[in-house]
Amino acid sequence: MAVQSAGLRAEESANKRRIVEVLDRQRNGSIRSKLDPSDSIDLLHLHQTFQTLLDTFCSHARRSSQTEPLGRQHTAPLRLSPTEKGRILRALCRLQTYCNVFGAREWTEPADDLSVPSRSKRTSSTWYKNFTISEMWRLCFSSMAPWEVEEFGSVWVLMRNEYKRMFDEIKQEFPRTDSRWRALRPASLPADPWELYPSSSDDVNDYSIYFNHLVLLGPTFLHKVLSQKSREDRWRLLACNAISSKSSFMDTVQVVRSPSPQLWSAEKCMDDDTPEGLRTMPDIDQPNPGWKRHWYSQDVTGCEIFTLRSAAGESEAAQLRTFGHCAGWEFGYALWDGVN
Repeated sequence: MAVQSAGLRAEESANKRRIVEVLDRQRNGSIRSKLDPSDSIDLLHLHQTFQTLLDTFCSHARRSSQTEPLGRQHTAPLRLSPTEKGRILRALCRLQTYCNVFGAREWTEPADDLSVPSRSKRTSSTWYKNFTISEMWRLCFSSMAPWEVEEFGSVWVLMRNEYKRMFDEIKQEFPRTDSRWRALRPASLPADPWELYPSSSDDVNDYSIYFNHLVLLGPTFLHKVLSQKSREDRWRLLACNAISSKSSFMDTVQVVRSPSPQLWSAEKCMDDDTPEGLRTMPDIDQPNPGWKRHWYSQDVTGCEIFTLRSAAGESEAAQLRTFGHCAGWEFGYALWDGVN
């Protein structure tokens, strides 16, 4: 779907029917789509891109404890199991699909020809004009198991951390108010809100205001940035697409009211309400120990059924929502084979 959804931008109302058709096919795993030769080549290139990103994550991220976010550990680079690689690659593919349709758009220079629609603005998607948040959630996430939503969120953080690493390099050289930062940004870019409405509380060394928008440009854009030949080229591409944005997947997961038409739970994955049903599934389709440990009171092994961890003060609906542990995304709790 990451290939077939390319160009289907949700902010364009004419695309809505095709978007629903493509994403519904993704939701219904029994419907197999055929790729033409061109799409097959694109898929191969996309896999190579994701593999490069996976290698980058492994070289920079660290397998952290639940008390310390990814990227702050001083241990050896990650060596992933095949299942851990599969979880990250699956989430990258889904994130690319999501960004193709509902994500942000890369900045381009204004067209000289006035008859050509200008795409010079730093385009944050206006998909909400054509889709409600419930429609978006149904199309992209409602068919996922809850631990797969958590994988998606954890990979979102891995991508965000890559941007943090690159902006840390910039921060060491100059703040956002410096003329050197402004020189990297084309004159045709409109001013950022913080420039129009400066505040004494604004931290001019804080580039994190740009991370959410950059993640929404998708994994292929991150690969493009990392592939630049020089540090200056990398900084310039980042500066051209650095847009202040508070909206993130963390916010989306917290506000969505209807997680799924068919409420997912770990028990739903078992044919007979016993762990044997889950154990017979391929490892890649099973929840990892970190997810089970957080949402349930035990690791399930040896137990007859999953028992929901009690949560005082939470409504029944809240207890049934077994995704949205955003703090856990910081240490990739849904990605690793072990329980940290």
